[in-house]
Amino acid sequence: MKRILMLLSICLSMEFIFPVYGQELDNAVNQETVENVTSERKDPAELSAAEIVYSLYAYVPDRTIAEAAKDEAMILTGESTATELYGYIKIGQYRGERVYEHCEIWALLGETNFSAIKTEDGYIMLMPYSELPDRDKAVRNKQCLDRLYNRIRDIRETTDSMGQKEKSDYIIHYLKTHLKAYEHDAPDHIATWFQAGLADCGIYSGLYYLIGINCGLDVEVVNGTVQEIPHGWNQIRLDGEWRHVDLAYGRFYYSDLEAECFGYKVQGSR
Repeated sequence: MKRILMLLSICLSMEFIFPVYGQELDNAVNQETVENVTSERKDPAELSAAEIVYSLYAYVPDRTIAEAAKDEAMILTGESTATELYGYIKIGQYRGERVYEHCEIWALLGETNFSAIKTEDGYIMLMPYSELPDRDKAVRNKQCLDRLYNRIRDIRETTDSMGQKEKSDYIIHYLKTHLKAYEHDAPDHIATWFQAGLADCGIYSGLYYLIGINCGLDVEVVNGTVQEIPHGWNQIRLDGEWRHVDLAYGRFYYSDLEAECFGYKVQGSR
């Protein structure tokens, strides 16, 4: 489960910008580009990392999540410059709590835990220097994004005519078929999940959320504890009622009361 490594309490001052492999691009993707990318399937090799992320996160309600995913992907594919901040690499600054609380939703490529700095209205998210890619790693990262895009588009097309519950069942079966639950040494980034064939609760919940959103499901990621052990899982709204989905533990569509009986405790609000 991907976690925040530390919350830094430091005074913000000077930032240093230095190039990583690749070209410095304009981080903004105009609305026409977004519509073109999301409405019709493209060859991801012909898309930038930013365009792929905007396509995959087009239906995510909180746009700070999409921005964080785009910022991380652009840095780790060499499509943007990296900014040094107090010995870390700055991913970006985001309003609210959601980016800080749910790294498993937006961290597509980062392999390690993150650090953060609290601001008046949100957080600055940071990654360690070890994440910066050389040319070869940047290319591999982009290829991982390409494969993730194709997998999600495949599932979206396959489930297009299904009902909500049937779509969810298909996604659950797909993930359980292609991934083996594993608590240690699983990849911390969701873009290489199908290569490793391993997932912890953070990978499962992040993928179910991202695939579900792209398939038109009303889903959320939940962080909390199970029997006092930190854990992450999902909730889906079916027929107006929220149900819990836990791929890591193999428990599906149980109610709030049933979740309480299993020892689940949700951290924060839905």
